[in-house]
Amino acid sequence: MAVFEDGINRLRRCEIVLQDTQVPSTQTDFTVLLTHACLPTEMLDADGGNAAQNGGGDIRFSTDAAGASQIPIDVVTFTTDNDPLLARAEIYVKVPTLNGSSNTSIWTHYKPASTASQPAHTHAYGQDNAYDGNHQAFWPLHEDPSETAPQMKDRTVNVRHGTSNGTMTTGDSVAGQVGNCLDFDGTDDWINTSDFLDSVTVETVVMWGKRAATNKSVVVGKGRADLNAANGIEHYTDGNVYFAVATASGTYGYAAANDTAWRHYAMVYDGGATGNANRLKGYFNAVAQTLTFAGTIPATGPNIGAWEIGRDLGQSPDLYDNGLIDHVSVHNTNRSADWITTNY
Repeated sequence: MAVFEDGINRLRRCEIVLQDTQVPSTQTDFTVLLTHACLPTEMLDADGGNAAQNGGGDIRFSTDAAGASQIPIDVVTFTTDNDPLLARAEIYVKVPTLNGSSNTSIWTHYKPASTASQPAHTHAYGQDNAYDGNHQAFWPLHEDPSETAPQMKDRTVNVRHGTSNGTMTTGDSVAGQVGNCLDFDGTDDWINTSDFLDSVTVETVVMWGKRAATNKSVVVGKGRADLNAANGIEHYTDGNVYFAVATASGTYGYAAANDTAWRHYAMVYDGGATGNANRLKGYFNAVAQTLTFAGTIPATGPNIGAWEIGRDLGQSPDLYDNGLIDHVSVHNTNRSADWITTNY
């Protein structure tokens, strides 16, 4: 039985073992995703007697069995069900040390002696602290795009929420890689966020995407066609994936991928490195790609406005996505290849 920051006892606990085979090298303050598939069945079983609260207000995590070393948590979704196979969970916890050479154990604690709520998002163990300081934005994209703006919530402390545009409806929230994602129609659907990470020297952009057809596109980033400037990832209509950091000369790297499969895309930029291949790296499903480059990747990124999901302002006229996009994150550091693998 463990007591946490709210002073309420939790009557149940379960060890969750994070496998070192999924962690190429030790990571510090790594945000781990836990879904219903990772959690004990009793925790999800609404009429089983040992369930967590529907909504997950009572759930806490620690790095020790006693619960003395609590760690931050962000409960995006937690829905119990009388049939635990129908229950759903999407929870993020920041693990101080995720070991690459041996398994890492964390403990979940639940079933309170009285009704509990998640810590305030600003609390040391709350949502804001479930992501390291290099997370500039993280949009799970699971919300209904037809609800009151801004619909797409940024889970980080930066609160860079996104607003849906065009003719997006409830039906555009569909099953994705984890929970729901957004289905873009290729005509006028897009998400506008905010202007950040201008003139950067390092950054990482990560997304899941799936094109509707081989002549369609999915894109996350910012662009200005009149300046020939761009920053982001685009799986384009020609069957290539473009990783762009261009201030005024259309500089980018690209690799072929002419299919409609779900794909985990990552772009890592380091303007201080020497040579295009070291300054700009692209990954498919955590595998580094050999990029073909156009121009010289600049030492500093562009200053061209807001980040967008689903629309490419670098094209003239604007190019709208036709496909699925899920779990987009932007970071103000050049994440390592091992970090990309662990995230994937």
